Amino acid sequence: MAGVRVLVTPRAFLDLEGEHLTILKQAGYEIIANPRPRTLTEDEMAAYIVGMDGIIVGDDPVTHRVLDRATASKSSPNSAPTWTTSTWTWPPRDTFP
Repeated sequence: MAGVRVLVTPRAFLDLEGEHLTILKQAGYEIIANPRPRTLTEDEMAAYIVGMDGIIVGDDPVTHRVLDRATASKSSPNSAPTWTTSTWTWPPRDTFP
């Protein structure tokens, strides 16, 4: 999985103590951190997503324009990248009565 680049936009995810970043790095993911100390704009997301294989996103805008830039940067005649969205809740809801 060498060379898999993941843009991580939430500062809290990057600053939070725990194993989450270690797990991603050990799995071969290259973490690309949000360079701004705030939520990114649509223009910034469209610029930063180019060349990424995935994103972990907070409140940053993920619009059709942003996803089009991501898809266009990964397109080749032999592959068609797909992007999916997931909503995760932490901690998992079943951990509380």
